[in-house]
Amino acid sequence: MLKKMMLLAVAAAALVAFVVPASASADVWTDNHNTLEEGQTANQSFEGVLKFFAGPTTTFACNVTVEIEAEGPSGGRVTKFNPTTTECEGTGGFAGCELEADSSNISEGWNINIASTPILVTASSGNITIHNEYAGCAAPDTDLAFTSITVTPTQVEGTITKLSISGTATNGAVAAGSVTPESSLTLGIE
Repeated sequence: MLKKMMLLAVAAAALVAFVVPASASADVWTDNHNTLEEGQTANQSFEGVLKFFAGPTTTFACNVTVEIEAEGPSGGRVTKFNPTTTECEGTGGFAGCELEADSSNISEGWNINIASTPILVTASSGNITIHNEYAGCAAPDTDLAFTSITVTPTQVEGTITKLSISGTATNGAVAAGSVTPESSLTLGIE
């Protein structure tokens, strides 16, 4: 009986030794398929549409440019978040609204950690905040605060071809959309 228990314990230990290293490996950034080491950085700009849902029939969508500075091995920051004020469209309570100005707390730091599951963007302190000002709208402005924003990458041959973005603001509004690289594809996650 003792022999069987010891054999079972050895088998369990061997299984743990095999599984733990595989699950302990963290995702790392790559640039042109080369792993970014500690202190190395790479930048990639993305462009696409981000839509804010204030209710089932009230939305506001804009083209946005997002820039990420990846920092090896798995950190980084969002260094640019710019909606284009001329390419927006609203429905419901935002029908006919024009985006006049957008501001955020991105200068305070929006951090990205690809080793987390899911991949999250968080503010260096407090929430990620976005303030929009409108013309021709019942509401002259909106304020959104996110504790985090989820980013889901799509990759082809080890290179990011799309980032899906989603988050729920503290007031219940939802943001969702996707962006694709503006220029040649170099950034990836292994």
